Amino acid sequence: MKLHANQLTTHLKQSLSPLYLISGDVPLLVQETTDQLRKAAIEKGYTDRQILTADHWEQLHDTTRHLSLFSTQRLFELRLTSSKLGDKGNKILEAYANKLPSDVILIIVMPKLESATQSTRWFKAVDKQGVIIQIWPIESANMPRWITERLRNAGLHTSPEGINLLAENYAGNLLGAAQAIEKLSLLFSTPQTTIPTQAIADIIFDGGQYDIFQWVDMVFQGQQPQQVSRILHTLRASGTEPILILWALVRDLHQLTHLAYQLTQGQNISQALQTAGVWEKRKPLFTRLLQQYPYAHWTQELERAWQIDRIIKGIAPGNVWDALEKMGLHYAKAKHA
Repeated sequence: MKLHANQLTTHLKQSLSPLYLISGDVPLLVQETTDQLRKAAIEKGYTDRQILTADHWEQLHDTTRHLSLFSTQRLFELRLTSSKLGDKGNKILEAYANKLPSDVILIIVMPKLESATQSTRWFKAVDKQGVIIQIWPIESANMPRWITERLRNAGLHTSPEGINLLAENYAGNLLGAAQAIEKLSLLFSTPQTTIPTQAIADIIFDGGQYDIFQWVDMVFQGQQPQQVSRILHTLRASGTEPILILWALVRDLHQLTHLAYQLTQGQNISQALQTAGVWEKRKPLFTRLLQQYPYAHWTQELERAWQIDRIIKGIAPGNVWDALEKMGLHYAKAKHA
């Protein structure tokens, strides 16, 4: 069954499927949809949570066929970097969808579905037995509506001029828009506050020298370790939420992992970058990174990012800022060693 993302809240009030597939190339919306599903599952008692990747096909096949000795309800999150699963993945996921375990909810998260994928047997089985949620980018024409709804959910509203100012400055940058609205919600915490247009302008043009996207670029460019640390500390001092920094980092990690996988399948770098729609100004950076690090490196980096996500959510111990700094310094130290 296919479900639009804005129908998910209503769906979860009525029922909870044992199988969900979330696909899309908009990290913020994919992450929020996954978080919403995870929260609903945990509230229903699915508290034994495990993260799986494409390296864990056998684990998915084996562990979901047996009742847990320690918990009767389990939550599996299968995070994939491509909608092409390979022969093993195709067979295991098709078999799983056709014989769903009674004590498991499986959430599959993957990039945008390719048209060929939707004709595979595993996809048809998931469509028949579970729920498929495809996340689409917010077009520029729909940005004002998206921003209005997000402000409303935060208990805020502003003038049409304020809405248009946000929409124009964050077109194609949902993460930046979400970060701006988060700042506004902190500044105007009284419910149903009307935000002056000038306050929105101040948020957008606040004179801050760095933002999260610049920091991520500095990380992958291998800037001096002191600079990477200093900018992260600036973001922290300005009240930037660590989850927003992680989202920006994971956005590039997902793309680099996908590109590295394409290289293992025989594509050359130029072709892979063009197909993925990488911006011209970022192609030299991505080319260097893909030449320097293999596919396995990027899957490991995603695993590290998911561990930081666990720290943010309180699932794993640790200091999230220390973890982000350690991850950011990896590339700086590699370049300046």
